[in-house]
Amino acid sequence: MAEPQKTLKTLLIAVGAGLLAAALSYLYLENKKKELIASIAGPADEEVSVVVSAKDLSKGTILDESMLQLLEMPSRFVPDGVLTSDNYTKFLGRSISRNLQQGKPISSPDLEYLARDFSDVIKKERRGLTVSVDDLNSISGMMRPGNFIDIFVLVDPLKLGANQPKPGIKNIILPVLQDVRVLATGKDAYQSYLDQYYLPQGRSTDSFNNITLDVSPKEAALLSIAIDQGDLVAVLRNRDDRSMGDFSILSGADLVSAAIEAQRKAKLLAAAKASGATIDKDGNWVTADGKVISKDDIVISANGIVITKSGEILGSKNLKVDKDGNFVDKNGNVIAKDDVVVRPDGSIVSKDQIMKEAGYTKNENGDYVDKDGNIVKADDVKLLANGSIITKDGKTLSGPEVKVNASGCLIGEDGSVMTADGQLLQGVAVDEDDNVYGPDGKLITDCNLTVSSDGTVRDSSGNIVSEVTSEPLGTDDFSSEQLLDYVKENKVFSIKLILGGESEDGKAKTVDLPVETLLQKQKSSGE
Repeated sequence: MAEPQKTLKTLLIAVGAGLLAAALSYLYLENKKKELIASIAGPADEEVSVVVSAKDLSKGTILDESMLQLLEMPSRFVPDGVLTSDNYTKFLGRSISRNLQQGKPISSPDLEYLARDFSDVIKKERRGLTVSVDDLNSISGMMRPGNFIDIFVLVDPLKLGANQPKPGIKNIILPVLQDVRVLATGKDAYQSYLDQYYLPQGRSTDSFNNITLDVSPKEAALLSIAIDQGDLVAVLRNRDDRSMGDFSILSGADLVSAAIEAQRKAKLLAAAKASGATIDKDGNWVTADGKVISKDDIVISANGIVITKSGEILGSKNLKVDKDGNFVDKNGNVIAKDDVVVRPDGSIVSKDQIMKEAGYTKNENGDYVDKDGNIVKADDVKLLANGSIITKDGKTLSGPEVKVNASGCLIGEDGSVMTADGQLLQGVAVDEDDNVYGPDGKLITDCNLTVSSDGTVRDSSGNIVSEVTSEPLGTDDFSSEQLLDYVKENKVFSIKLILGGESEDGKAKTVDLPVETLLQKQKSSGE
């Protein structure tokens, strides 16, 4: 009996030990499971009391505690800058910068920056300099705080002492500062938080007479010198444009050069349009079939015809220029250069083409015949620079009306004056009685004017007509220096003023007025 009891006791001990081992193993594995889960999940989230709007809040509302409520939120879901129960009190009293919906967490960018005074708008190591502006320099009041501008100064080079760029130049313009931020227009200060939400800067008035700029100490000193030396010019720029101007000094000569270049481009564009070509962004000629002709290979002749250096006429599909300067059509026929004209639209036409458009035909002798059978001798027909065709006795056959005054001068309906062979004259004026005057104000009575080989305009006796030229503004042979010298002469010119609303026989009434050059005014005023 003793033996079975011993066996049973041993069995119970073994089962108990097994159960204990199983329990311990379970506890161990559960503990490891929790450790593994904890390692994957990371540290436990803390609950954060976040400030949210208790109701819908409109932009501009002043924040107070009654508008707020707290919301518990796991820390990992809390956005940066959100107001919490620990810090929200220091934001009370600020205005809301945008509309907020009820229940939305409020963050610091949703509230206007609270500056104690304007000096808080200026960054460390920067300075705020206020300068006076007028309606022009304030871009008609459209400039706003936060905009970027360039500043130039218009100054007499004599004030620059030894550093003046060139003797004899009255005024020059220099860049002073570029890409400068406007901190304030009048009393309206720049608010940086508005830029974060792409909102326009505030403006209490459309007019102001000063602006405050964000500059370094050295830039402040430089700008102060510029204010003392000359007149400031402010130029508004795109807020995202960081480019810089590529010039150091500009003068009156550069202004003339720009005008010459503008007229050259106009002629080039007109010729391109007439022939179906285009001008690319680099100024090169691109034909209709895509062929590119370098701008450096393009020449504009004195009469406005666009050609290549090899003699190809770019404004016409059917003409070329030979070594003698005459035009040759596609059939090899030579057309005298005096029988070709450039129209205002840039197209190039010959005398024959104009006469054909006017209803004339040519007979076997080369003379022109109108629809009634009347014959006009070819030698009696003259093509003028304005595109008109007239006879020797002054009758206009085609184109703008041309009349001959008592002295025999050819005058176009636009007031232009031409030589006897039809070339346009520069430097002359016409009064309401069709009298022609030179730059010196003297009446021109000998109108049998011609242009000699040296480019001078001469009367029938061979005398040079002073200060009159046949070359239009913008030709390669008429330099900006020549033009400036011409303007600086003490001459009195006459201009034709159109009186708006008044007419005679259906034509606008005009009156001629004398115009003094700037140099004369300076001398007369003692400057």
